[in-house]
Amino acid sequence: MGCASMRRKVITFYLIILFTIIAIGLSYGKSDVRTIAIASFRNLSGNPADDYLGVGISESLTTSLGKAKIPNLQVVERSQLEQVLEEVKLAQAGIIDEKEAPEIGKTLGARAMVVGSFQRVGNSLKMDARVVDVETSQVVGADSAEGTYDPGLFSLQSQLAHKIVKILDVNVSAEESKALDSKPTNSILAYEFFSQALAHHARGELDEAIDLYRKALEIDSNYLSAYNNLGVAYLDKGQIDELLGLGCLGPWVPLGQVVEDRL
Repeated sequence: MGCASMRRKVITFYLIILFTIIAIGLSYGKSDVRTIAIASFRNLSGNPADDYLGVGISESLTTSLGKAKIPNLQVVERSQLEQVLEEVKLAQAGIIDEKEAPEIGKTLGARAMVVGSFQRVGNSLKMDARVVDVETSQVVGADSAEGTYDPGLFSLQSQLAHKIVKILDVNVSAEESKALDSKPTNSILAYEFFSQALAHHARGELDEAIDLYRKALEIDSNYLSAYNNLGVAYLDKGQIDELLGLGCLGPWVPLGQVVEDRL
């Protein structure tokens, strides 16, 4: 497939995104839809060099729960969350606690906010998640996942995703449960580059983010989230030719819904 054809696919996909925005807006108004947003996890390790993992964990959980397509569960994209955080001057840190969660959640149209923390010591990792009801400001449930960082990270994230769904009291089919167990990539190193890129991207450091997204893709060329976010970084930087050229560099991956707020 040539580059011209890829450009047509991009334009078509943008139109699909516009219709998706309308559908999502309508779903927010339905009382039976549980809309949640997942904030970056706070680093309790005592090592600032690990801060980026909190962004990666949040992104992985958001993607996992969104791709599972669980009925009556709507997951707010990180791009929307980041815009709200920027408005309230929290974008640099990206960390939300239980006190701030209700205000942020109401602005997003969410019924619940997931806030959390993680602690990495050597090759051990513990992640804690708390679900805050936006209307009552109460923590309605909390759970954790603990084990080895490498190779257990993706399994721990999957465990936590299942536990969040259980706290929300959402019924999950066997197929949806299997989707929650899917890995974003088979490479921990690619995941680390991707998570670092997300942290730079959130701070507006686009050159650094693009370089790290590309490093992640050099390790795993099928890393869909890395392709999506690389495209968004190009879009944010106004490099439309590079954005359109993604389809000529490797297997084309449509830019995800995360693009919608940049259009």
